[in-house]
Amino acid sequence: MQYTDLLIYAGGALVLFLLAFFIASCIDYSRGNKALGSFLLAIFILLASVISEELLLFLGIILRNAVIFHIGMSLSGIILFWHSAQIIKEGNLNKFKEKMLLDMAFTDSLTGLKNRSAYEKRIQGIIDTKKDIEVIGVLLMDVNNLKKINDSFGHSEGDRVLKHFSKEIEEDDAQPS
Repeated sequence: MQYTDLLIYAGGALVLFLLAFFIASCIDYSRGNKALGSFLLAIFILLASVISEELLLFLGIILRNAVIFHIGMSLSGIILFWHSAQIIKEGNLNKFKEKMLLDMAFTDSLTGLKNRSAYEKRIQGIIDTKKDIEVIGVLLMDVNNLKKINDSFGHSEGDRVLKHFSKEIEEDDAQPS
């Protein structure tokens, strides 16, 4: 018995596996998972190349180096590489969008300072970690007469005052004590 005698059985098992995998993927695709399109193409090409090689073996035609199978594997590999690159790209884009949304959710758009939601999240984080913290300070600040500034000079002037105020706070915070 030679190894070529086992090729038809091993190939048959591979065909059955790929066929079952292809059918299951087609069902998932038909249920709305359209991201499987290029993946299905790669599996179909691989399945067709294995079936072609099996057919040649069954007919007693033995090619020296399984050219059909190698071409099928190469095409499938290229398609799967491209598919994987697309998934990674989409994942990175989603992470970037998530970071942007979190920044927007926890930062005041006018001043660039952390907002109340950020404060509450930070306090909850401290409570959840149950660290022994002796002193927690909270500083609340108010800009006097901001309503008068808005009413007298307009909201754009009030916004300018708030931006200037927040810039001063950040500069004082950056100064060494």
